[in-house]
Amino acid sequence: MVEYTYCLFRRKRMYIDLLNNLAIAAAFLFLAGKIYENGKFDFSPSIKIKIIAGLASGALGTVLMASTIIGPNQVIIDLRHLSILIAAIYSGPVAALIGTSIIAIMRLIIYGISTASLFAAANILFIGLFCALLGTRKIQAAYKHLFMNLFSLLMISIFFYLLVPDIQDTKQILAYYWPTSIFAGAFIYAISEYIKKSIENNRLMSYFKAVAENSNDL
Repeated sequence: MVEYTYCLFRRKRMYIDLLNNLAIAAAFLFLAGKIYENGKFDFSPSIKIKIIAGLASGALGTVLMASTIIGPNQVIIDLRHLSILIAAIYSGPVAALIGTSIIAIMRLIIYGISTASLFAAANILFIGLFCALLGTRKIQAAYKHLFMNLFSLLMISIFFYLLVPDIQDTKQILAYYWPTSIFAGAFIYAISEYIKKSIENNRLMSYFKAVAENSNDL
């Protein structure tokens, strides 16, 4: 966790820290995918699996907050909203809301109660509610992810403008944050789809293998 003054708030360093967030999220998804595959869970999960997914989403968001950038006026810059997007798309609104609640609470616990923390907690709750509602709509997952990410970036931008005292600081932060977050969102979505299809293909192969073995026994 590194605190930056304006003079140190440079493009290269900010990209490095945000890409570190992205690497953590990607590693977390691959690990979760392996556990999901070995656990033989269904892609239409029960309420128990949705709760577990929500807890995992909250844990990922918390880890991303702990590997983050502290900008002007104690504003935290990270990619924690991506954990909510994934939960909303693949596990539904229950998981998204659980993950959102955990992230909001941990924001207050880790960094203490302050104006920035209260605004951030309220902001992430609003983002989570939007993602949970959009996650129930009958549209393609790619469009859901795009709309959720853009809405999150819009809300985060408003948060920055309200909390960061220097407008030039805000413009500089957002100039780097927007393209990085859009790239990170697309990358995380691509990884999530790859993991999902890999699990489905492996299960299909296992099914046909079992059928073939049973046929030979006959």
